[in-house]
Amino acid sequence: MTDTEDLRWQAVENCDVRAAGCFVFGRHATGVYCSPLCRIRPVRRGDVTFFDTPEAAREAGFRPCGEYYPDQAGWLAGASRWM
Repeated sequence: MTDTEDLRWQAVENCDVRAAGCFVFGRHATGVYCSPLCRIRPVRRGDVTFFDTPEAAREAGFRPCGEYYPDQAGWLAGASRWM
């Protein structure tokens, strides 16, 4: 794993709002890609591939999470700061 992947994994484990809109991760077990804000975290690091953009995840065959809207994660994080 690279340092970047380690940081991304840590952001996923912690649902780090600062990572919203910075990357998405694909879950191989489900074929879904999620935002780091997704509360449904993967169990194993080996089940995850990181992508810089939602487009890259879709090109790799993943579909967006239907619960946490990874394509809108940056906006959702910004909005939550005002609520």
